[in-house]
Amino acid sequence: MDGMVPPTGLWINAGRAAALGIKNGDWTWVESTITGAKTKVRAKVTELIHPDAVSHYTGFGRKSLLVDPSSRVHEGINPSEFIPHNYEPWTGGAAKFETPVRVSKVPG
Repeated sequence: MDGMVPPTGLWINAGRAAALGIKNGDWTWVESTITGAKTKVRAKVTELIHPDAVSHYTGFGRKSLLVDPSSRVHEGINPSEFIPHNYEPWTGGAAKFETPVRVSKVPG
C-alpha cells in the first residue's frame, strides 16, 4: 500500500541472525533478561549493526488502550517495556542503549 508505515522491527546483524537461524522478515522473540518483558517482532537483518547489539526503529508500535484496535500501532516493539528503572548507577536514569535482551526465532 502506497505510503503505508510499517510496524517497528528489530535490527539484527546478518552474521548473528544467521547463527540464530533468523532471516530478514522472520518473526523473533525479544525478551528482557532484567524486566522479563517479552514481545514478538519481525527481524530486519542488516550488516549495518554491531554483532553484539540489536536495535529498533521507533515512533511506531506503542501499545495504548485508547488506540483503535484495528490500527497497526499494536504491532511491533515498545522499548519502554525493556528498560529497567534506575538501571544506570551514575545518573539514576534508564540505560536505553545498554539494556540486555535475549533474541530467538519464533518457531514455525
